[in-house]
Amino acid sequence: MKQYLSRKYFIILVSLFYLFPLSLIASDDVYSMGVDVDNDGVIGISDVTALIDFLLTGDGELGDVNNDGLVTIDDAVYLIDQLLTPAPSIPYTLILNRDSVKVEIGKRFLLMATIEPNDVRDLSISWHSTDNSIAKVSKSGNYASVEAISVGECDIVGEWMGLQASCHVEVIPVELKSITLDNDYLMMRVDESRTMHVTLTPSNVDTQDLVWQSSDSNVAKIHEGVVTAVGPGVCEVMVQCQGKQATCKIAVLKTVIVNGVSFDMMPVEGGTFMMGAASGEFEAMSYESPQHKVTLSDYFIGLTEVTQEMWHSVMNYTPGHFKRNPKHPVENVSWEDCQEFIKKLNEMTGLRFHLPTEAQWEFAARGGNQSLGFKFAGGENINELGWYYINSGKLGEDDPNYGTHDVALMKPNELNLYDMTGNVREWCNDYYSPYSAADQVDPQGPAIGSMVVYRGGSWNDYASCCRVAFRYPEYLATKNDKTGLRLAL
Repeated sequence: MKQYLSRKYFIILVSLFYLFPLSLIASDDVYSMGVDVDNDGVIGISDVTALIDFLLTGDGELGDVNNDGLVTIDDAVYLIDQLLTPAPSIPYTLILNRDSVKVEIGKRFLLMATIEPNDVRDLSISWHSTDNSIAKVSKSGNYASVEAISVGECDIVGEWMGLQASCHVEVIPVELKSITLDNDYLMMRVDESRTMHVTLTPSNVDTQDLVWQSSDSNVAKIHEGVVTAVGPGVCEVMVQCQGKQATCKIAVLKTVIVNGVSFDMMPVEGGTFMMGAASGEFEAMSYESPQHKVTLSDYFIGLTEVTQEMWHSVMNYTPGHFKRNPKHPVENVSWEDCQEFIKKLNEMTGLRFHLPTEAQWEFAARGGNQSLGFKFAGGENINELGWYYINSGKLGEDDPNYGTHDVALMKPNELNLYDMTGNVREWCNDYYSPYSAADQVDPQGPAIGSMVVYRGGSWNDYASCCRVAFRYPEYLATKNDKTGLRLAL
């Protein structure tokens, strides 16, 4: 049964409708086809007019818009309510291109924000970090540049119209590629301190991660990169960072003083080397081969050759052709003279000095475990390393560079030993014998013999006689102005 709207209710309905601005009517949206009374595809004023016309006249099949089975005033109220209800907002979402990032200190990365649906023209995103001490952000519209500052975790947050999205940032230490020290070998004296300089690659690795250590604190100790020599010997100082390590060998000299004259003994860390001249080596003599493997224990060897003043402090006289030069190497001493000198030196010091064995001499001349494989002691250019025929003997007695020279004027070898090439030949402890191809450990040479060996060449020898592999047999009583000695301990 159809019910009609009374004139009273009609006036009320029309008055309510026209009290509301037409701008509130969402005429472009269709909420339900059930309220599109005139079936024109939109809900607008025409639908209200059609419904009121139907209620007043009873014409047409329009009507029950609230689906209660009746066409009443409630249908008109329902339709007006639909018109006056604001259109529902479109659901937008703020999205970042990354949800989480793991980044090294000092590096940057870019965040980009998008809004879906993508019909928004204004992308004025606001950005902030939850902890600027860990990561800070520079803002530019929908982009953010993020810089990692220190180790830790925080969030970078983007905001737009009340919406938020975040990226979790984990800042990690810079990954170390390599670590090196400015030296891999240092000679020091007791109580001397040196600062070790570290190079890290990349350079922005946190130096607080450095860990220093000494292999023998009785020889040298290290604290925050400062190494201090404690006692004679050889050790290693190490620096570690992120599982990588760099080392420097420290050789602490033993200083001996006799009657006011001091001299230094260099510690040589034992090792294994190939002794003698290699097969086919140019200028090699037949008795320099076969080359053979030798293993040595630790020992000390003189930093320099024995000087005239050192000899005089023990023997109370100075032999030699080039006298009155206290820092020149002593010369014109036989092997037997050297043995007498060492016997008295041991009595005076309580130590056990001796002439170096051939193996000890050659290992030290080659640079020990620091050896770079040079022909001469410390390099390939003999003019930088020692006094020999060309820069001394050839010049004649009237030239100031003729003869022996002060020790330690030339470039040292890898162990910081001086004049193992040139200046004076150096007696060794061994009686002479041909080399054997067999491996040897701490060889001492024959127990007896008529000849001994000298090494190293002199101020008046050719370069070929100054090679580290060169050896020459000589009688025990021989003495001349080209031959002296170096101590071992």
